[in-house]
Amino acid sequence: MKMPMGPSVTHLKNRLVDCPSEYLEEPVLKESDRGVRVDAVVADLMLELGGELLTAREVARFGPESKYSKNQLRLVLVACWLLQDHKLRSCWTYRRAELAKRAKNWLGGDLLKLGALINVDEFIVDSERREELSRLALRALGFRPEGETEAVAQDRLTMVDSVERRRVLKETRERVERAEKLRKKMAEQRAREAASRYTRE
Repeated sequence: MKMPMGPSVTHLKNRLVDCPSEYLEEPVLKESDRGVRVDAVVADLMLELGGELLTAREVARFGPESKYSKNQLRLVLVACWLLQDHKLRSCWTYRRAELAKRAKNWLGGDLLKLGALINVDEFIVDSERREELSRLALRALGFRPEGETEAVAQDRLTMVDSVERRRVLKETRERVERAEKLRKKMAEQRAREAASRYTRE
């Protein structure tokens, strides 16, 4: 099925530039902390999108006793601001509960992986990182950006995807290391064979 068209990447990037300071504050990591209750922000967003109340497990994921880092939870806050965009929500033509479900899955899944790699401030001040977050949000909700085909959208996302880039670099590094180990092993084998021939002669 063809993906519905969402707002443009430029529109979402501009929204990130305008992220209010409240969404950039420190998250509450333990009950005695002052700051933003990320679980409450996520819960409000879910209700706003037509979803259900968070389960106790979901509250724990985003709440004061979360196992996730401050940076990861701050990125969840920034993403909540992005997902509140009226254009993004008005493009959705299916059941609203499905929109909330997709948003929650992204906030509690792949987005947290991204938050473990990149400082959240980069998604505000750096154009490429704003594009990455915008494209990831669109894909998570099942949209293609305005003015782009699905193929073009996927190509452009691949170019800016930090998680994918790290994965490719890791695989490349591992292949190089394996090739180097094999080269050394073969060199040692050739040296042993040469020594054996020399001894026989």
